[in-house]
Amino acid sequence: MQATKLIPVILIGGLILATGLFYFVPNSRPAIVKKWFLQARGFSNATSAEDALDKLRKAIEKRDYEAAELYLSGDYSELFGKARENSRNLALSIDELRSVMKTTKISSDKVDLWLYWLDPFPAFKYDVKNKSEGETTAAINWNDEAGRFRNVTGDIGFKVDAGMLHSLLPVVSAVPAPILVKVKGHEGVWKVEIPVVLDRHVRDGVQALEKKGGNYASGIRSTKNKLKTDPQTKSDLEHDLRRSLEDSN
Repeated sequence: MQATKLIPVILIGGLILATGLFYFVPNSRPAIVKKWFLQARGFSNATSAEDALDKLRKAIEKRDYEAAELYLSGDYSELFGKARENSRNLALSIDELRSVMKTTKISSDKVDLWLYWLDPFPAFKYDVKNKSEGETTAAINWNDEAGRFRNVTGDIGFKVDAGMLHSLLPVVSAVPAPILVKVKGHEGVWKVEIPVVLDRHVRDGVQALEKKGGNYASGIRSTKNKLKTDPQTKSDLEHDLRRSLEDSN
């Protein structure tokens, strides 16, 4: 085969290899390729404050933390980026256990609460407080969860790293208090600026995720796998998850 005929084959082969690499290894994507993948998932630049908040909420709900980072700015964005993979791994393990609990029809208010506490950034809603040119103030909140967990006696009562509780938020409680955020526009692109210090510094949660996030995710998945294979009662599930979390420290 002549060299001139080999060039298209080589180019096509290289394109196929690059596409496979970019698909299976997200960290290998150049900025422009990352942008294409995000747009394919429905995440383009936000064109207004409400658009930024809506897309951030959608990304958080989908556990698409790569997309969520697109709508964040300031010091919080940097910390979020450092914790992105660890927090997503933990969040997915939580979702997996919830799914198996639903499939096996074993429910526990305590387990629901514990898993909610360990969710790095639970799904939220928001209320716009005031708007001005180039900047909007909004409150993100978890009010819908307040009634759900109000009567649950779920004090953990065993050793769980406090940094792991809602680890990507600057507040820590069973149901986080509303957080005031600023949404700023620059050259038509809007991003959400979340404070890094309120009850605590977000850095503490990021460090906890780095040190123990993988252990907690593995512990939750161990409980999930046991629930899938062995018949269990609610008490069995609560005991097994508690032990798994204690062993994760």
